[in-house]
Amino acid sequence: MLGIDFGSQFYKAVLVKPGSPFQIVENTSSQRKTENAMIFTEEERLFEKSAISQSVGYPKTSMLGSLNLLGLEYNDQNLETCRNEYLYTSEFLEDERGLIGYEVNFPGVPDLEGVRFHIEEVIAMILKHTKKLVKVQSNENIQDITLTVPSYFTINQRLMLIDAVELAGFKVLSLVHENTAAALMYGIDKNTQVDSKKVMMINMGSSDLEISIVHYEKVKAKSKGKDKDILSVHVLSESSAPGIGGNLFDAELVKILTEKFDSLPEREGKESVFGDEKIKRRLMREVPKLKEILSANKETPVKIVELADLLNLEFILTREEFENRIAPLIEDTRPAFEKILSKHPIDTIDDIEILGGGLRVPKIKEFISEVLSNKDLNTHMNPDEAMGFGTAYIAANFSTSYQVQKVYLYQPVPYSVFLNFTQADGCEGKSSEECFTKHLKLYDEDKNVLGQKKTIGIDNHVEKMDYVLYKINEDGSEQKVIL
Repeated sequence: MLGIDFGSQFYKAVLVKPGSPFQIVENTSSQRKTENAMIFTEEERLFEKSAISQSVGYPKTSMLGSLNLLGLEYNDQNLETCRNEYLYTSEFLEDERGLIGYEVNFPGVPDLEGVRFHIEEVIAMILKHTKKLVKVQSNENIQDITLTVPSYFTINQRLMLIDAVELAGFKVLSLVHENTAAALMYGIDKNTQVDSKKVMMINMGSSDLEISIVHYEKVKAKSKGKDKDILSVHVLSESSAPGIGGNLFDAELVKILTEKFDSLPEREGKESVFGDEKIKRRLMREVPKLKEILSANKETPVKIVELADLLNLEFILTREEFENRIAPLIEDTRPAFEKILSKHPIDTIDDIEILGGGLRVPKIKEFISEVLSNKDLNTHMNPDEAMGFGTAYIAANFSTSYQVQKVYLYQPVPYSVFLNFTQADGCEGKSSEECFTKHLKLYDEDKNVLGQKKTIGIDNHVEKMDYVLYKINEDGSEQKVIL
């Protein structure tokens, strides 16, 4: 079995084998986290770090951060956001569903001339590569997996991800919210120290901020005929700021660098290098190192040789300049905190746990401390691996072949889900007795859904029926879910 923390920039796969401790699956570079990236060249398809390295030379066939594109409609606004805010350089197209897809076009190259890919197909290729890595490490052909998924993902996006996983040859046991997986590991780590406790989990990765309120307690239950204290991990509420994460901060650094370069006297009157996709990909590869240095230092020298026109970019970048640039983005996360605090005031929270690489930026920690009345922000777990091990633990619980500590885990649905059935030929001109309709609420907001299945019984005999699945938005409007 396999548990995968499937992030948009990196993913961590954890192997579950009988009689062995959980093991991180290392990639071809012997690293414990793997780049969620794929690229086509004229001659080959590359993954992991090799894909990142070659993305400068092949920006249009670089497929990075595909998870963020899953289920995204093909329209001018989304394309503008992808290209100018998140700096995607891929060649996009509209698929037959009206969603963003990829195009690979190498004229004259067999099988790579005008090839179209759904986003699910690209994710499936990346997961197939992961399957090969697992085979090398375990010498087994793993089929069953659990994966993390952002809590705000729609039903469509979840189903599309499941399609991608199955296309890769896996069977999905469960999709688990990222913070739920981390919350499970926190509870197991603190099991002997807690009788009842409420914890706020704050997780900022490369593409979003997610906040969860988790209640831990010991409950009495029978196990092998004896009364035992069983840990209950109950996610009470969730909130998020989709899109605001490390990648967006990296993009702002790229904009700073291109503006500095464009302002050179030798560049006067020339077009901005921001429009050059190869330069953007080169800078996106460089800025994570700058961001890391600025997290520990107030300034850092920048030197990029022959960025364009045989000109070098050299200057001193200060933390203050970077923080001023990202301050409005950080402020945009405030509503996510206000939403969660409206249900669970800060004085009811016993502990705050922070996770994710995005929270290494000091300015973000300062902002969170201010929003949370200067309560301590703690890191009790490995922020890079807690979610991966949490998914592996959940995977192990699906099988009787593994003996792990029993835990009651509850994960809520982020919105209420409804289902309407009607006759396919409609009800016009028919009485209520002659026309069949059925209206159901499948799930309530913030109610547990982990591992649940719904069976719907229909007494009336109707040969053909239409159904509509929809959710209720915060403003009260209905949003249809297309399956």
